[in-house]
Amino acid sequence: PQTCVASVDSVVVMLKEPRIPETFTTGTTFCEGDTATIAVSNPTFLQYRWSTGSTSSVIWPTESGTYRVEALDTNGCWSTSESITLTFNKRPTAELTVSGPTTFCLDDSVVISLKGSYASYVWSNGATTPSLTVKQPGTFFVIVTDVNGCVDTSEVLAIDVIQTRNKIELLGLQRPFVVGDHDVGSRACADIRIRNRSTDETLVIARPILVNNTTFGIPPSQLPIIIPPGQDRQLTVCCAAVDTGMVADTIFLPDTCSPSVIPVVSRGLPYDLLSSSRCDVATQVTVIRAGLSYRTSPPYPIPADKGALFSIVMPRGSDAPDVTLRDATLREIRRVEVTRHDQLEHELGWTYSIRTDDLPAGLYVLVATSPLGVFHTVPIPVLH
Repeated sequence: PQTCVASVDSVVVMLKEPRIPETFTTGTTFCEGDTATIAVSNPTFLQYRWSTGSTSSVIWPTESGTYRVEALDTNGCWSTSESITLTFNKRPTAELTVSGPTTFCLDDSVVISLKGSYASYVWSNGATTPSLTVKQPGTFFVIVTDVNGCVDTSEVLAIDVIQTRNKIELLGLQRPFVVGDHDVGSRACADIRIRNRSTDETLVIARPILVNNTTFGIPPSQLPIIIPPGQDRQLTVCCAAVDTGMVADTIFLPDTCSPSVIPVVSRGLPYDLLSSSRCDVATQVTVIRAGLSYRTSPPYPIPADKGALFSIVMPRGSDAPDVTLRDATLREIRRVEVTRHDQLEHELGWTYSIRTDDLPAGLYVLVATSPLGVFHTVPIPVLH
C-alpha cells in the first residue's frame, strides 16, 4: 500500500541594516572659478549614483547647488547620504580709474582708485588704502577682497614721470581768484603774481586762455610776460560785469607739462539813486541790471503826512483787491477804500486813498490781497 510521508523544512530570513554612505567636502562656500570636492568617506560600496549623474566615489562641483549620493552596499541595499549645499559667490572685478594722465612731470601726481568698494586692498607697493597717490614712475596693481572672501587682481597700470617741471608757481593765490566787486557798467582789475620756479629757463606767458572770454578779460598790452628764472611778475585780469550778481570764468595758463587752472569770480553791484521828497526826507531807489533790461525798486521811504494815494492795475475781469493798513507787527489798523475806478484798454485800475494824520508817526504797511492771497505790500512811513 502507498504511504504518505510528512516532511518539515525551515527558511531563515535575515534583515540586514543598510549602510548609509557618509560624505565630506572641502567647504560649503566658494568663489566663482573655484572647484569643490565631495567624496564618500567610507568607500566600500559596490556602486554609486550621484545627483549629478556621476558614478564614482568623488565629485568636483563648480556650481552652486545641493548634492547627494546613493550607494549599493555588499548586502545589495541602496541607501542615500545626507545632502550637502554648496554656494559659489561671484568674484569682484577690480577695475582701476585714474584722476588724470598717467604720464606727467615732476611735482605732479595722479590718484589711482577703484570703481566700487571692497573689504580689503593690497597694492603692489604694499599700501592697503582704497586709493593710491602716485608721484614716482612704476607699474601698479591692486588685489581686492570682498566681504565673501573672494579675490581679484586688477590690470597693471604703468606710470611714467617726465624728468622736468612746470615753471609756473602762483604766489599767494586763493581759489577762486576774486576780482573786486564793481558797479554794473564799470570795470575792476586785479593782479595774479606768477613766479618762474625754473633755475635755468625763462618763462614766457604769451597766450593765457579765458574759457568764456566775455565778462572777464586779460589786457593784451601786457603780453607777452617774460619772467627770468627765479623771478616773478604779475598778470592783470579785469572784469566788466553787464549783469547784477556773481559772474565767473576760468583761466588756463599753458606750461611745460600741464596748464595752471585758475577759477575767477567777481560781482556786479546794483547802484542806488538818491533824491529828496517834498517832506525833505531822503529817498532811495535801487536799480538792478539784467542784460539789457533794468529793474527798479520802489522809492524808500515813501513819506506820508496827511494821507497817501496809490493805484493798483490788474487784468480785465479781476475783482478789486482788498487793501488793509497794518502796523509794524502786521496787526490790521483799518481797511482802505477805493476812491476811483478806471477802465483801461486791457486792464482795470483802482485808486485807493488813506488818511495818515490821525496815526502816530512810525512805519506802516499797506497789504493788498486777492482770493489767491497776499500779492503786494508797500511800506508807508508816517512823518509829522
